[in-house]
Amino acid sequence: MEEDHNNHNNNSRRLEEKDEEDRLSSLPDVIINDILSLLPIKSAAATSVLSHRWRHLWTGVTRFEFESRTWPESASLFRILCRLTYRDKLRTFTLILDDSSAISWGDLKRSFSVVCRQNVEEIKVISNTPLPRCVFKCESLVVLDLGSVLHCRLLKADKIRLPNLNKLRLCLPDESVPVIPAVFISSPLLQDLCLEFHSLKQKHVVNISSPNLKSLDIVQMVCPHQHSAFLINTPNLTNIKIRDSSSFYVFVQNPAQLLTAYIDFMYGKHESWDEDLMSAADYFDENAKFVQGMSSARKLHLQSDIQIFAHLNPPENGMIPTLHNLTYFKTTLVNVFNGWDALLFYLQGVPNLNDLEVSLGHNPAMDHQYWCAPDCLVSKVKTITVRAFEGNDDELKLLEYILKNAFVLEELRIHVRIKDDHIEARQGKEYKFCEAMFKLPRSSLTSEVRRRDPN
Repeated sequence: MEEDHNNHNNNSRRLEEKDEEDRLSSLPDVIINDILSLLPIKSAAATSVLSHRWRHLWTGVTRFEFESRTWPESASLFRILCRLTYRDKLRTFTLILDDSSAISWGDLKRSFSVVCRQNVEEIKVISNTPLPRCVFKCESLVVLDLGSVLHCRLLKADKIRLPNLNKLRLCLPDESVPVIPAVFISSPLLQDLCLEFHSLKQKHVVNISSPNLKSLDIVQMVCPHQHSAFLINTPNLTNIKIRDSSSFYVFVQNPAQLLTAYIDFMYGKHESWDEDLMSAADYFDENAKFVQGMSSARKLHLQSDIQIFAHLNPPENGMIPTLHNLTYFKTTLVNVFNGWDALLFYLQGVPNLNDLEVSLGHNPAMDHQYWCAPDCLVSKVKTITVRAFEGNDDELKLLEYILKNAFVLEELRIHVRIKDDHIEARQGKEYKFCEAMFKLPRSSLTSEVRRRDPN
């Protein structure tokens, strides 16, 4: 009886699987092609064994993803591409080659030639292999994502033709930096740009000039002894993200439509600084002017040595720059004595701030007797988040000051990270700190104080 029952279950399972296969096979070829296009090409090709009808369906894919480590060394990328029927245009081509890939340069050139002839819209490459120049002459390209270091010496604009390019990501070593101006000249529709600079050993002046650019992302890997300059002329920019601790930045024309900015001048920061190349004062002065140029931004995340706040105030008239549109501001106070003094003074120029988020680095000292409450703290700020509290008396005085002066505050979020090897002692200190915190008087009758997990 038990054996009959198991046979019945196996038969039922086979019927269900056959029914699912039949439902899938009943779909039109064009829909099956769309489904197969979501798979890596090796998985799509594997469906050819399912039945006679499925034997060639995979050749109609519109998205092609080839990863060398999943194929035997004898696999030819070019031969696989030649199997495709290209009933529709090849929309996306993704190539992932590891350092041990056996694909030859000839096979690579022929493969990209085939891809570019099919009016491909998106190319994504993760490989340290040099790219054929036909990639930069593919006029149908809308997205070009080169996630590994680009080894290419395209120094003239006539070597590049990317009239429909909308989104571009480049990873550049020293020898490829001169390609940047040619890219802008040949890509008038470019709106989204990511530039990553790796192990630069030379000082560069990088001109980023693109009238339609809306999103700019720059990553400069640590290069403490080469202070490059970035001149940005992008009048329609709405979003900017910079992670760089050694270069300085200049807006040729302040972007009047800028909405969000993420500026990390601490990224990979080195302790060493070559004063012969640029003084620290000059560095902070130039980058402070750059931050001042973001006067239209609504959201600003600024990671920098606190010294930049001192340079944000024009010395000739002592006036504080006014960021009328800024409603969200996030920053970190790192290794400073008067960090809160400088921050509160800077916030006098942010009259409409609603949301303030501050992370404390290395427990900065607080000289609260000199604090002067900015207008935004008194009448505008509704949410304040302070991270990395260590549970000391100075921090309680800071919280007392905030709750006393923030008349419209709705929520104060506190992240406490008390350090103690003994769990019971740590929990006891946290309890004592939080108990004192919750008893502090508040000027805003509707405000709530919340303790958040530091993680």
